[in-house]
Amino acid sequence: MKFWVTAIPLLLSLGASVLVAACGSESKTPTATQNPAATPNPTATLQAESPGAIETEEPGGQQVLTAAQQLVNDGVKQHLSGNYSAAISLYNVALRLDGNREKAYLNRGFAYVRLGELERGIEDYDKAIALKPQWATPYANKADALVDLNLPQHALESANQAIRLDANLLHAYANRARAYTLLRRDADAAKDVTKAIQLGYSKSKLETEITRLKSIRVGATATPRR
Repeated sequence: MKFWVTAIPLLLSLGASVLVAACGSESKTPTATQNPAATPNPTATLQAESPGAIETEEPGGQQVLTAAQQLVNDGVKQHLSGNYSAAISLYNVALRLDGNREKAYLNRGFAYVRLGELERGIEDYDKAIALKPQWATPYANKADALVDLNLPQHALESANQAIRLDANLLHAYANRARAYTLLRRDADAAKDVTKAIQLGYSKSKLETEITRLKSIRVGATATPRR
């Protein structure tokens, strides 16, 4: 299951059922929740709110989640509550239990990005891609971080790959529009803005972001939206 989490401050009053747990710093070792049920679904509105996505684990063939999968889902709850360091701690433990959990890398990457650690976020996106090369989401998320690093050409390449893999991934079009804007390719950006909005992306949020990026363009120091 996929959640889009706004990189502009997220309005958690949308009715999502999230756990706001008191979790310590990264140095503390969290424990997996005993209940094997998957994370409750936030409202679908969250999908239109963000240039990045996180995903929960599903039981799949087995009837219950593994300990690593449950830790990933517990991390999602912390992430949705804005507790990014706590989420990272949970993803860390999940990866110590199972180093092949691509969703843990994806989600940890976006948590790092939310904390302003863009390079660490990209490293985790690349690990997710290495584990699952045909998965569009980490390419789209990587494009988001590359825009914030003011590397629009690299962001464009990553967004293009995401769209080749999933032609309906709305935040891939939003991030490609952002990259085009920094490259002063405004006509191409406008097409992707239209496409992203058609797929359900927030019109007001994306247009506000495009306006912000036009004020910095290539050669200026980007100011992330975090």
